[in-house]
Amino acid sequence: MMTTAQFYNEADTRRLLIDPQLARKGWTKGHNYLVEYQITDGKITVKGKKTQRDKPLRADHVLYTDHMSQMLAVIEAKHTFDFLPSL
Repeated sequence: MMTTAQFYNEADTRRLLIDPQLARKGWTKGHNYLVEYQITDGKITVKGKKTQRDKPLRADHVLYTDHMSQMLAVIEAKHTFDFLPSL
């Protein structure tokens, strides 16, 4: 197996590494997993009499049982900078 030095940002990691593996194992986007799913409305910070809400927290992938009935797992994509097997 050949290896090459490759750098993937989080979006590339998701698109090139995670999504194809999920598809190979029978996962279908919109049927039993979602991408960029909002899991919180964002932290509320209070400064004196003012409040501010941070950006919502999003998960890269959320896996569900069939027909989205129960959440099973969250997958977070990270950038890569190591030697990876050639795809």
